[in-house]
Amino acid sequence: MKCISFKHCALLLAIAMGCPACKAPAESQTSSNEAQQAPQIFAEVPKFQAGRVMEGDKVEHRYLLKNKGNSTLHISKAKASCGCTAAVIGNSEIAPGAEGFIDVTFNSMGRRGHQVKTITVESDDPQNPRTFLTLEADVVVPVGFAQNKLHADLKVGEPWSYSVLIDEMTDETITLGEPGSDLEGLTAKLLPRTDGQKGALCELSYLPKTQGRLRTSVTISTGLERLPRISLPLFFDVAGDLQLTPAQLHLTPSEQMVSVRLSSETIDFEIQKIEDETNALQVKTVEITPKRAYELQFSLAPSQTEPKTFHGQVVIETTAPSAPKLQLPVSFRTATHAKSDRAHGLMRKDLKHFQDHPRSLKSPSEPFPMKKLAPQSKHRPVKSL
Repeated sequence: MKCISFKHCALLLAIAMGCPACKAPAESQTSSNEAQQAPQIFAEVPKFQAGRVMEGDKVEHRYLLKNKGNSTLHISKAKASCGCTAAVIGNSEIAPGAEGFIDVTFNSMGRRGHQVKTITVESDDPQNPRTFLTLEADVVVPVGFAQNKLHADLKVGEPWSYSVLIDEMTDETITLGEPGSDLEGLTAKLLPRTDGQKGALCELSYLPKTQGRLRTSVTISTGLERLPRISLPLFFDVAGDLQLTPAQLHLTPSEQMVSVRLSSETIDFEIQKIEDETNALQVKTVEITPKRAYELQFSLAPSQTEPKTFHGQVVIETTAPSAPKLQLPVSFRTATHAKSDRAHGLMRKDLKHFQDHPRSLKSPSEPFPMKKLAPQSKHRPVKSL
């Protein structure tokens, strides 16, 4: 009678139980077959460069998709990264070896500069469930100011003037109207350009009579249906006889009070009225130097207990001829955020627990027991070669 060795018994037992090592080749072969039978999406040209586009124009492009797999490809969704871009699926099912498409439309109205839009295509391709298509364009305005906005520091009684270019980037007929503004005393007129380029030169002039922060704009009609008018925002900081320090007010819940100084080195003045447009502040006026310097002490009103963020301004009316009304921008929170409140609440709870149970935490005189470690040699042993 032959004796069966331990190795033979182990091998027979593994075969009988179906060991993973024996199954691996079969499972690998099955996965490979499934991959060969699955659909495979392929975008021939996933990126499209639209080049230069006039604002207001629409860019339309068709992306071709091919199924390189051996079963039907199902496209479930095509979503653009921006609301200005729309994607429409042409073929939701693409047979093996066949082609489909996705139509994309980009609306450039309100967009300027270099634009990159991404379209995400979802399908049942197991190796590539998401395919990304890209559309790029450089949007320019047919006509517009060479600057997006204009900031200027002015002084009461000193005339100010500035010239800004108007560029025409199209061959369409453009008829520029007379410039207009809602700021009293601001004049604007159009002059021909001296550099030989298409467009015009807009010359602005203004004589500030009162100090403060002014915001206005200059608007010009164009005669174009898709862009009937163009505007240039203007921001003026006009200095005068009064100095407001700091020029903006920021108040946080941790601050009980914030002071603002209103003073003058040239004239006498008085504060007539202080109006808080946020209705969340209370202010106390302290005269530092008679008719020359005042301290405005701002704090949150006791009624403001709910967490809320405010942005607004405080209007200060004075007897100064050059500063009858001053605007003080303000921003603040009426309470801490919920997470901070929760953290502070836990800290207070832990403190109370420690006060009620002083032995629950070890004091410095009673340190936590430490596990004794075996002494180690200062020199590491050298391994023999």
